[in-house]
Amino acid sequence: MLSDREIEALDKRNYQYLKEMVRISFAIGVNFTKPTFARESLRILNIFLILTSTFSLYSHWYQIVYYSHDMKKIGESICTAFQTIVSIIKMIYCLDQQRRMAALLSKVRKHEVLQQIEIFHTDFAIKTQLKTEIDNIMNDVWKTIRIQLIFYIGSCLGIMSNYYITAIAVNAYHQHIGTPNYYPQLPFTGMYKFWQDKGLQFPYYEIQYFLNASSLYISGFAAVSFDGLFFTFADYGVGLYRVLRMMVKYSTSHLVPEECRIKYLRSCVSHYNRTIEFLNEVDDIYKHVSLSQFLLSLVILGIVVFEMSISLESDKATLVRMLMYLSAAGYQVVSYCYNGQLLATESDKICSAFYECEWYNQSKEFKTIIYMMMIRTQRVFYFNISWFSFMTLATFMAYILKTEQCHNYQNRLLGKHLHSLFVSSGICTKWNILLGIIIVTSYVEHNTLRLAHRSALPQCRLGELGFQRVFLLADTPAMEIPIKRNLLEHEQRRFGDLLQGNFYDSYHNLSYKHIMGLRWASQECFASSWSSLLRYAVDLQISRQHKCGGRQKSGEPFHAVVKTSNDLKLALR
Repeated sequence: MLSDREIEALDKRNYQYLKEMVRISFAIGVNFTKPTFARESLRILNIFLILTSTFSLYSHWYQIVYYSHDMKKIGESICTAFQTIVSIIKMIYCLDQQRRMAALLSKVRKHEVLQQIEIFHTDFAIKTQLKTEIDNIMNDVWKTIRIQLIFYIGSCLGIMSNYYITAIAVNAYHQHIGTPNYYPQLPFTGMYKFWQDKGLQFPYYEIQYFLNASSLYISGFAAVSFDGLFFTFADYGVGLYRVLRMMVKYSTSHLVPEECRIKYLRSCVSHYNRTIEFLNEVDDIYKHVSLSQFLLSLVILGIVVFEMSISLESDKATLVRMLMYLSAAGYQVVSYCYNGQLLATESDKICSAFYECEWYNQSKEFKTIIYMMMIRTQRVFYFNISWFSFMTLATFMAYILKTEQCHNYQNRLLGKHLHSLFVSSGICTKWNILLGIIIVTSYVEHNTLRLAHRSALPQCRLGELGFQRVFLLADTPAMEIPIKRNLLEHEQRRFGDLLQGNFYDSYHNLSYKHIMGLRWASQECFASSWSSLLRYAVDLQISRQHKCGGRQKSGEPFHAVVKTSNDLKLALR
């Protein structure tokens, strides 16, 4: 099809579409071009970055331990740690497979699959037209590859710059105002126990910054190199399929003599087989290593959605950081699935291309080949995610729907409109010592039983012991006569210990009550140093007399099983 000089010119032209990706791969010690001694020596840089990034994982682990009570810090640490792990896996894989990847990229740049089309080694009159249309198809493919790479590189550089610049700016500000006991903010969140008291001192701050900057560095650049190469292979496969469809369309053209049409059609079949062989090699390179990307990205997406739901109003800074993690992890998954879907869609069109040619006016052998290819091409080609799924938009939508289901369930449990009656937050602050919150799941119409609880163990007596009690209610089920709203409001004004959700009261919704109580206790009593949460269920009779405010109160019997600390057990004896 092309002479050696033309192939060399084509190789150089196509390199221009990929040059930014290739140069970025050099920056992390990976060579996707012709091997030379200098380029192969870049493996040392690759190994060095792997070691420093692996060591930086310690900072994520220690921050999780240090902030074990802070879900926001834990979520950030897990997200950055997983992103680092994914990048380390890609770096190690490139270290082992870069020669294989470079050889495959060389085939793509030189259009070796297209060079092998047998038609161009014949004297068919259609050769010139085919060559022109193939050039147009592949030019469009390379422009698409270029646009994807530039956009992906820009996105990764933007995210990386935000982390680097934010960390430097925040640390410079605190150094300027002289903040005491300040631990520096690192590009990827983390803490080093042995340098915890060093602050911004030289060289401890610089060492910490470098270690965590290394993990951020490979997270961005390994994504550009490894993922960008996949985009190139996938889009090139799309181009090969489009060329095949165009060739099949001309199989019954007047430009192809009738006596040569079987030979022409066999050339189309051979091109299809070479295309499948090329795509299988790409799939073999990426299918297992992509599993780590998808699994860890799924975990990151889940954590991000959770963090965003609890930080949407209370902590804008955390919300912004979570959006950055979402864009970093989510965009990689979207890119894989989008390009995989493009390829699957083109593969699905091949069967129709064979059917739509004028096969019904051709010889029996021609019809037989068409029939065999229609059967074979009904099997759509997909890039695999190990042995578990495919890289398609259906897989991505499954990700979204699964995350959305968790988010919707979480909203039902933690939504800001969950409560219709609120306990006053003063219940947690009016006592000097608060050891625990007692939550009692109560049916909305059992006001008599709630009065029995209050009489047997009044709130004032519980307060003296370091405890407070809250009754968890729901709405009256639709099949029953609802309790009058003013009765509940009167009970709330009198005792101030009701918390009601806007869901129906049923055994199925019992978990909603528990989560409602946990959420209220964690938010409203967060400032108090309470350490336990106790729950009443049904089954034990208690009858007591307690003196509150100088008046004697007789306890009416009620049934409850109490899970308590030793202090409460002693108080109830």
